[in-house]
Formats: sequence, structure tokens, C-alpha cells
Amino acid sequence: MWAHGISGDNPMVLISLKTLEGIENIEKILDAYEYWLYKGLKVDLIILNEEESNYHQPLFQNIREIIYEKGRNTEGIFLKKIKML
Repeated sequence: MWAHGISGDNPMVLISLKTLEGIENIEKILDAYEYWLYKGLKVDLIILNEEESNYHQPLFQNIREIIYEKGRNTEGIFLKKIKML
């Protein structure tokens, strides 16, 4: 995890998506993340993008837009693209 900038010092929440189906869950988990921060609980939120496309990445772009358009605190949020073998 260190190679990805995740120390492991905080509890981790992992969400994984392969398609745009279920993208609304990202907003829900981000709301929960903000609530946890408000309550003083530091959590590392890891969003795994398992989209198969290499060039055009609509899932990655949509996730990134959801995170940034809301003006969310991105410290502790890790958006990672993984390639499934």
C-alpha cells in the first residue's frame, strides 16, 4: 500500500467499480467519509477503478468529477486504476 501513498495507519474503506452502473454509490460513500471526518474519525477511502478501457476512461472521469465538483476534502481519498489479469 505504501507504493500508492497509503500508510495503513488509518482504517481503510474500499469500494470497487467496473462500470458506470453503481456510480451513485460513490456519492453515498463520500457523504459517509465526510461524516466520519466531521466526527473526528480519519479513514483512508480507496476507490478502485476496474474499468477495462485503457484509452477512453469514462468511469475514472466520472468518479473524479464527483469527488472534485462537490469541493470535497480529498486528503485520504485514493482513486486507483487497476488492471485485472
